[in-house]
Amino acid sequence: MARAAHQPEVLGQLQGLAEATLSALRGGRVAGLPAAPLLPTVTLRISNRMTRSAGVYRPPGDIAISGHFLAAHGPAGTRGIVLHELAHHVTRYLHGGAATPHGDAFLAVASALGASRYAESFPAPRLVYVYRCPVCGLEWKRGRRTRAGRRYSCRRCAPRYDDRFRFVFTGMRRDA
Repeated sequence: MARAAHQPEVLGQLQGLAEATLSALRGGRVAGLPAAPLLPTVTLRISNRMTRSAGVYRPPGDIAISGHFLAAHGPAGTRGIVLHELAHHVTRYLHGGAATPHGDAFLAVASALGASRYAESFPAPRLVYVYRCPVCGLEWKRGRRTRAGRRYSCRRCAPRYDDRFRFVFTGMRRDA
């Protein structure tokens, strides 16, 4: 990752944003949301293993931000992701675990916080499993390995499953 040396100071900036937002929520200074004086604190961390999502919230208060997203968009671009994950934290506090992850309650909290609804795309190395047709050589890439016992054949060679055109696992590789 290009900005690995700056991660501690960037993490401090993002943690400061989270704490300032939680302080405003605790004090009732966010329009459209009730005061939440007992709102628990959160811990932010940067994960270089996250390649598909920009951020993730895990109860009771752990927020992970993708290091790849941070490298691509910088701290300013990551602000919306931190607010989005905080919206999950606040929704869980206000409505309990029964609230749906991106349901109406979440959308109301996210809107009040000014959180991003979706993350922008970002380049990250992704591990793919590669399968090849033994006849035509078509490559089939998957994000997950096929389950044991499942068989797949090439649709280019046969419209229905045919064991002669069964895909053969050729290995794993990183795709950018």
